[in-house]
Amino acid sequence: MTNAFANSGSGAIRDRLVRAINWRVNTKVMAEDVELCDMVQLGLESRTYERGVLNRNENGVLAFHDLLRQVLSNREDVFDYSAAHELIDNDESGKVF
Repeated sequence: MTNAFANSGSGAIRDRLVRAINWRVNTKVMAEDVELCDMVQLGLESRTYERGVLNRNENGVLAFHDLLRQVLSNREDVFDYSAAHELIDNDESGKVF
């Protein structure tokens, strides 16, 4: 099977087609983004929204974090908090990281 655009002698037709497809995809994605942002804004303005790291409607995320804490609670080798505190305490640069 031959490529009709490769034999045209010019990439102009192919470039126009690619630009047209790109424009259509970008237009659709932007419209979806506007709709999603509008829905998020409505949610933030609702009376049921509670400010915080997780609100009561995010049960799945909370359950996952609880499972993670449970599994990692007995694993000191995962992250040595004392070593991190020592680095912070001994840092003379004044940077907070």
